[in-house]
Amino acid sequence: MSEQHSKYNDSRLVTIDEQICALLQQRKEQAALTPGLPSDDTISKWAQQYGFDDTFLALFF
Repeated sequence: MSEQHSKYNDSRLVTIDEQICALLQQRKEQAALTPGLPSDDTISKWAQQYGFDDTFLALFF
């Protein structure tokens, strides 16, 4: 873990961060036999909808 990262700890975000991890695990389990990927169009739509970069979202899939 980087030095900068370990200095910043906002306890208000812990619950949300844990939910993100739980959702990633759920997706991993459900996709285990058929790890389909969202289309580029879907990723672009989500990126725009949620204010992320397409490349950032693509890293999760």
